[in-house]
This record gives sequence, C-alpha cells and structure tokens, in this order.
Amino acid sequence: MELKHIDLIDYHHNQWWWGESITMIYGISIGFVELQFCNDMPNIAFIKALSVQPFYRQRGFGRYMLAACEELARYNDVPFLQLNVDRNEEWLVNWYQRRGFFITGKDDHEYRMTKCILKI
Repeated sequence: MELKHIDLIDYHHNQWWWGESITMIYGISIGFVELQFCNDMPNIAFIKALSVQPFYRQRGFGRYMLAACEELARYNDVPFLQLNVDRNEEWLVNWYQRRGFFITGKDDHEYRMTKCILKI
C-alpha cells in the first residue's frame, strides 16, 4: 500500500506550525504529527503531537514521522527538537530515548525531552 501525505503549514501569533496527517491509500488514518516553530525560541522546534493509531504501531510509522520532524527542523536550521512525554508512559520515554532524546526537565506530570539534531 502507498502512503498519502497531507502537509499543512500555518503561521499564527509569531509561531510556525507544521502538521502531517498520514493516511493509507484507502483513506484510513494511521497517525498524526504536529511540529511547532516559534520565533521567540529559534533554536527549538517543539513536537506538539506525534501519534500512531494502536493497530499500526510497531510498523515504523512513528519513526517515519519523527524523521520528518527532524528533516524539517534541519531544513530550517533549528538545532534542537523538544517534546513533552507523560511520566506514566515509561515505554514512550524509552522509545524517544532510543531515538536520541534525553530528559532535560520534568514537572509533576511530564518529562521534557530534547534531542540535538544539528552541530551548534
């Protein structure tokens, strides 16, 4: 099956947004990713959402969406990717750590995770 990609880029309140909805050829949604660029923090691209429908997990779609975020950040010369992960989702924290993210902050509910994607 082929993948269809729908790219959305919007500018709102000094922030750039990029979202990609990934669907199968038959129109079945398999996931979503949203990346935020903020002019106030030009060195960080923030992954607001990255989600793969449970049935499609363990098939590389999450890695593909994460790689797309990294590629877009590199294209815009942004050296860091950042995201928040629920502290109760240990499997997800481990998944991001295996992909080069480090815990760089935390609060009562979430870890802040960061990955350097460009040499600075």
